[in-house]
Amino acid sequence: MPKIFLGVVQIRYEIVGEGKHTILCLPGFIGTIELDFGSVCEAIDRTKYKLVLWDPPGYGYSRPPDRELTKGYLQRDAEFVAELLEELGFERYSILGWSQGGQTGIILAAKYPSRVISVTTIGSGNKFEANAPKFYKRASEIKTWPAEKLQAHLKYYKKRYLEQMTEDMWQYSIKATEMQLEETKDAVAKVICPVLITQAQDDPCYSLRNPTQLAANIKGAKVHIFPEGRHDVHLTHTQQFLEVYTRFLEELSV
Repeated sequence: MPKIFLGVVQIRYEIVGEGKHTILCLPGFIGTIELDFGSVCEAIDRTKYKLVLWDPPGYGYSRPPDRELTKGYLQRDAEFVAELLEELGFERYSILGWSQGGQTGIILAAKYPSRVISVTTIGSGNKFEANAPKFYKRASEIKTWPAEKLQAHLKYYKKRYLEQMTEDMWQYSIKATEMQLEETKDAVAKVICPVLITQAQDDPCYSLRNPTQLAANIKGAKVHIFPEGRHDVHLTHTQQFLEVYTRFLEELSV
C-alpha cells in the first residue's frame, strides 16, 4: 500500500495499468480507491490506460489527520492531488471524478490547464440542490444502510468516525444550500480541456437539470445520460459506462 507525505498529510495512492494515457481517478464523499473505482480498475483496458488513484485526505488510508469538511475542502483536495501527481512524475493526465471528486477535477483543470487533458464527471454538480440536506440526512443514519454497504465502509473506517463524517456532511450541506454555495463557480468558466458530464437518469442526488446547467458553463462540454443506474452508475453498469467513457477518450489526441 504505497503512501506519500505531502507536508503533514499522508496520502495513500495506487497506480494500475501500463497504458500511455494516464487517468487520475477522484473518489466521492467518504470514498476510497476500492469502494469508488474497484470495478473500473478491473474492467478497463490496462494496456491502453494507466490509472492513478488516491484516498483523499481523511478518507480510507489517507489518515491521519481526519477529514475536515469545511468550506474550501474541495479546493484543498485539488491542491493536494496536483502535488501528488507532480511528486509521482505525471505531467499530463485526464481526470475521472465521481460526485464530489468530479467537482475537485473541475477545480484542478481550471487551476492547472496545461496538465489536464480532459475531465469526465459522474454524478457531479456545481452546487448542492435543494434536496441535498435530505439526501445527506439519510446518509448520516448509517444504521439504516444495507448491511453489505455498511460492512464495506467499516473495512476502512471505525463506526464512530463514519458517523462523524456523515453527520458533518449533513450539516455542511444545510449551510451550503442556505448560502447557495457554488463550489466550482469560479472554476467552470476557466476549464479549457474537453469535458464529458455523465449522470444516470435516476440519480437521487441530482435532477436532470444539473448536467445541462453544468455543461452550459463549460465551453464545448458534452453530456451523456445513462438510462439505467443511479448515483453509482459506473459501478453498477461498468461496461456501459466504459463504452461511453473510452469512446470519449479515444477522440482525444494523446
